[in-house]
Amino acid sequence: MIPLLGFSVLAGALVLERIRFWSRVVREQDQVTREVLGLYQRSSQARSPN
Repeated sequence: MIPLLGFSVLAGALVLERIRFWSRVVREQDQVTREVLGLYQRSSQARSPN
């Protein structure tokens, strides 16, 4: 019975950790996307012979 309780607590902790991780990813996704697109735009302008 004790191992079942231990694994249940571990599973609950892992679920909470994954929820925290994905909520952080979703919050920061817009900022990362803007940074990547900005870097792409700057690198393409640097290559352009205009």
